[in-house]
Amino acid sequence: MAFTGFPRPFGSSDPGVQALSRFGYDRQTGLTANPLTLANPPVEGSLMLFKNGILMDDTGGYTVSGQTVTLTTVPIAADVYQGYYHYRQAV
Repeated sequence: MAFTGFPRPFGSSDPGVQALSRFGYDRQTGLTANPLTLANPPVEGSLMLFKNGILMDDTGGYTVSGQTVTLTTVPIAADVYQGYYHYRQAV
């Protein structure tokens, strides 16, 4: 069987992402206002955002623009937000 390459990152249809992406993780707590700010801008469609361990719906629970994640509801200080995503490595 011949090697055909590595699979693309989830949620991405861009073949260039395979060689240029890194995996990011951000954890934020104690927030009482929007927005959340990620360390890096995620590749479109790659962000998985969890609120208190439960995966949030990306079709209505939040929006992403660059490194900024705007929630549809105001966070409570006790909430824990964790984001996992791919981002492009600067070359």
